[in-house]
Amino acid sequence: MAGVNSNNDPYAGGVSMLITNGGYGTIWPAIYTETEPRVIPSVIKLEYEEQYDLKVPDSWSGTIWVRTGCSGNPNSSFHCAIGDWGTNNIHCHYKQPHPPVLIHKVRFNTICSN
Repeated sequence: MAGVNSNNDPYAGGVSMLITNGGYGTIWPAIYTETEPRVIPSVIKLEYEEQYDLKVPDSWSGTIWVRTGCSGNPNSSFHCAIGDWGTNNIHCHYKQPHPPVLIHKVRFNTICSN
């Protein structure tokens, strides 16, 4: 898949979420994990109509949002016009985004019955 550099290994029995860029500009989806294990995909950059299959464990909880207008070095001076979190780094392991931004909170729980 063009534009995506990922080593996101699937979780056995986990959940798959398809992130699609339906707009006309480049987007940089961001994933913030609230529970362990931490889901840390590599840099996700999607051009128009590109998709990314995000795999998470059955009991994952976190926040997903889209960043736009991004530029800079992903490891030291990365900034976005929308969805930035102010760390100068493309990864947002422990930070939520600064407004204005639309966030999508997700919580999956495993339910077992005997």
